[in-house]
Amino acid sequence: MKTNQFGVLSLLALILLNTDLSAAVCDRNSDITQENAKENEIVNCYKCGNNCSARIDSSGKMTVSGTGEMYNYGRIWSNGTFTTSAPWWSRRTEINNLEIEYGITSVGTNAFEQIRATDLKIADSVTAIKYQAFDTIPTLTSIVIPASVTTIEQCAFCSNKNLETIVISNPKTSLNGDAFTYDSKIKMIYCPSDLTSCKNLADGNSKKVIYYDKIGDYYQKNGKTYRNLENMIKGIEMKRIYTVEEATNAVGKNNKNTFSIRYR
Repeated sequence: MKTNQFGVLSLLALILLNTDLSAAVCDRNSDITQENAKENEIVNCYKCGNNCSARIDSSGKMTVSGTGEMYNYGRIWSNGTFTTSAPWWSRRTEINNLEIEYGITSVGTNAFEQIRATDLKIADSVTAIKYQAFDTIPTLTSIVIPASVTTIEQCAFCSNKNLETIVISNPKTSLNGDAFTYDSKIKMIYCPSDLTSCKNLADGNSKKVIYYDKIGDYYQKNGKTYRNLENMIKGIEMKRIYTVEEATNAVGKNNKNTFSIRYR
């Protein structure tokens, strides 16, 4: 029986056209920039750990995925200036959004120095943020460090000139005193009340610490309760829910209290 070679070739071409070829090359460093890339199409991908890869799409978003630790990188000095050994260094200013996905356990040294991310998400599988991992990101204004993080090394977030708000979630985090040095616009550093190392932050940052407690799903700060972390940062206090008995007693005292009844 004759084989329909044209049909087989057509089928193979169709499979190739519908396959994300960029995913296949992330076992090595590869710049595959496409001038006419489609929206959110992967245009660059890099191997960044034994089991990790980093991809940049056409919108400028970088996604780090896989499992385990990222590689550590370093600065390379020449004539008073430096580059880093991170393979995406030449495209650092194109990275406007960074997401480190669940499965990654550490962010390597100098990994994202001088990128231009305005949005930074760190998954709650990350346990360590290494030296200068997020150094000199002028576009970063706030960061939430998840509860999984147990180590924040020296200058992990140094020289971020527009960073204003930092939230540390784990009361047992090993926090280097110089983690946020040279971040000149810091207004608030939210620390769990048990994290005493926040008192030793350098560069005047210890005076900007606001202590809080997490009680179940709620947050408490200065005797006030907040429904979630975002509300605590914005100062939106949680309204108290009264029982019918409490409301009846309060109204019965003729003290001008008013209540609205809400059914659950």
